Amino acid sequence: MHSKGQSELIQYILVILFSMIVLVSIVALSFSFYNNAIRSGVEQDLKQISIQVSDYIVKLYDISKNSEVAPAVNTSVLINEADLNLPDQVGRRNYEILLSTATSLFVQIQNVSISNQNFTPITSNSGAKIIARTTQDPIVEVEFPIPNIDIAVQGKSIGQNTELRYYRYNYNGNQYDRIVLGPADVFIDITKVS
Repeated sequence: MHSKGQSELIQYILVILFSMIVLVSIVALSFSFYNNAIRSGVEQDLKQISIQVSDYIVKLYDISKNSEVAPAVNTSVLINEADLNLPDQVGRRNYEILLSTATSLFVQIQNVSISNQNFTPITSNSGAKIIARTTQDPIVEVEFPIPNIDIAVQGKSIGQNTELRYYRYNYNGNQYDRIVLGPADVFIDITKVS
């Protein structure tokens, strides 16, 4: 009789343990599905925002590139600007937009060696790209190339309405154009690493 009570107790413990394992598995699968759905939605939103920003950049470039404005040496001139109407959040998460241009430094690197292992750097054809990423969990990042522009881009926007500006500047007698996202007072170029 004592043995029968112990076997029933062991059965109840095993049933409870099995039920807990099934419950934990269901919760884990539900969380994984929820997290994947959030990531997928945020990624789609970031891609859409990147396309929107790219369209603004290409339009601003097409309108401004043929301007005959010529700034004096070591000065800059604002040629054109556009207001970007971006959403405050994507998937109820804060995000940021960065503009980046691969400089000639990156194009000239042929081989990289780290700890006696050789790597071939990945290069893109145009160099200008938009990086859109969330600043809250889940961290999702999307890179989007900007087609058909041959000038440098730079700047950052933290997921709110911001400006896109087209500048022409004259540095030591050489004239350059630049598209800047958000507030920026300094144009940045990497020309040499020592």
